[in-house]
Amino acid sequence: MKLGLLYREGQQVTKDDKRAAEFFARACDAGYAVACTKLGMLYSLGEGVTKDEKRAAELYRRACDTGDAAGCTGLGFQYATGGGVPRDEKRASELFSRACDAGDAGGCSGLALSYASGGGVPADDNRAAELYRRACDLGSASACYELAWWYEEGRGVPKDMKTALDLYQRSCEAGYARACCSWGFRYERGLGVPKSESRAIELYRRACDGGDGDGCNRVGWMYAQGQAVTKDEKRAVEFYQRACDMGHGTGCVNLAIAYMDGRGVAKDDKRAAQIFALACDTGYAAACYDLATMYEAGRGVPKDRARASALYKTACDQGIAEACSAMRK
Repeated sequence: MKLGLLYREGQQVTKDDKRAAEFFARACDAGYAVACTKLGMLYSLGEGVTKDEKRAAELYRRACDTGDAAGCTGLGFQYATGGGVPRDEKRASELFSRACDAGDAGGCSGLALSYASGGGVPADDNRAAELYRRACDLGSASACYELAWWYEEGRGVPKDMKTALDLYQRSCEAGYARACCSWGFRYERGLGVPKSESRAIELYRRACDGGDGDGCNRVGWMYAQGQAVTKDEKRAVEFYQRACDMGHGTGCVNLAIAYMDGRGVAKDDKRAAQIFALACDTGYAAACYDLATMYEAGRGVPKDRARASALYKTACDQGIAEACSAMRK
């Protein structure tokens, strides 16, 4: 079991999910419930093993039945999403409740989500907020982040920006990159704190380095605009690329526009179209619209009105007003 964790985290050895899976499998077969949960997670994610939701659910069930609360949480999410088992939100909420009662932060977060959405239980924002608080207190940085947003919006709790900011800070300092980005945004706009673009970019960098694409995109934007740093379009492109590599749609669009305009990189319409296509394929509607304009104009791609129309429709269906207008021309 310990060797599996070391290979999974890359501590003292080179990170190797395949080797981690082998050690987790041995430990699971030897009766270590936690190892079954860890192996189930790998099957669910398809890391180190071929992705197999049904196998993941089996392993989570085995772990849950032999006393690992995190296994019950994992199984709950399988039922909530229909991963490897028939979708059953009521069953999911029961498993989340069981895990939460046993002290698993993930189970409390899962149950909070159930109450927030009314999935398998009656919708109850007050109860959801209580559960996010419990998960946060149990050490879940992501739950602290969710609770921060609820305090900022006044959902299920009294609206309280100070508490929200304290929770964003707590979550960020616990390593949740998305919270660092949100905390930075409040400094950039002066929301509940004195406006400080230098503090904002510091937190955006921290978010970016922690794997948050939005943080990378915001650092790139600040370099492009010369906010809190010397304007540097080449550096902006580097951060847009990092954001895009993380699947951040706006980062991809900003990167594509840089290639279209030749800002920070050599002008390259073909490359811009490729990036727009990548972002569009991942569901970012604004990129579909931009790609449509390129097909309509024959810029970076062969001129193709039919393809442009299809892309305008895709973007329009997802709420891009300009795309809807283009379709009516």
